[in-house]
Amino acid sequence: MRWEILLLRIVHIFSGVFWAGAAFLFAGFIEPVVRQSGPEGGRFVQRLSSQTRYPVFMGIAAILATTSGLWMFWIDSGHLNSAWLATGTGLALATGGVCGTIAAVIGFTVQFRSTTRLEVLGKTVQASGAPPTPAQAHEIQILQGRLRAGGRWLALLLAITVLAMASARYLIF
Repeated sequence: MRWEILLLRIVHIFSGVFWAGAAFLFAGFIEPVVRQSGPEGGRFVQRLSSQTRYPVFMGIAAILATTSGLWMFWIDSGHLNSAWLATGTGLALATGGVCGTIAAVIGFTVQFRSTTRLEVLGKTVQASGAPPTPAQAHEIQILQGRLRAGGRWLALLLAITVLAMASARYLIF
């Protein structure tokens, strides 16, 4: 059991640090600069998503952090023992787990889908050799707004998750 928990903690912490850190960096620093940069900022995000594996690594980190966290929660809680769940540690880990799971859902349903669609639109516009049509420009604007809002929610939920996880062992009641 010790090796299982050790391995799960290592996977959970490293993937969680990567996922939350990247989300904080993007929402707090990269996205505002991208937004202020206009079309060049949009091209940067397109290159980031299409020429690197940023979206893939974010997805892998989210899956690893969420599944390892849920597995550890199952073990730590004594298979969801209600007495343990009512403790400070249980409540904090449950809160962090719920927020982290919601963040993963947002990452896959909003962020990944919007990024994928923007990538397809960007390639279509580039292939045409012309500026985006009004309909394409409108869709790009909507998708960028979704990414911005989703990124902020993701960062907020992951901040709550990190705070809950970091303090869980010290909440005695």
